[in-house]
Amino acid sequence: MNPRWDTLLQQLRDYPVTAQLVRIDGQRWAHVPGAKTTTAEEIALPHRLQLDEHTGLILRGWGALTAAQRAELEQLIAAAR
Repeated sequence: MNPRWDTLLQQLRDYPVTAQLVRIDGQRWAHVPGAKTTTAEEIALPHRLQLDEHTGLILRGWGALTAAQRAELEQLIAAAR
């Protein structure tokens, strides 16, 4: 796993979302064995962001964020790419 994604997951802990890195294989977004999550909660698929060609981020709790928090998270994720 790319070290910058570990850093991104650490930064996401400051927000009320659960995040997990996933591997992208075509249309399939698959759990990465050994990948860390920001909490121990089970991951659903409410919001997906593609980080690069083969890596994505699944976020749960995205809908509960304010517009300002979403904008902050999008900037944080864009900077990590």
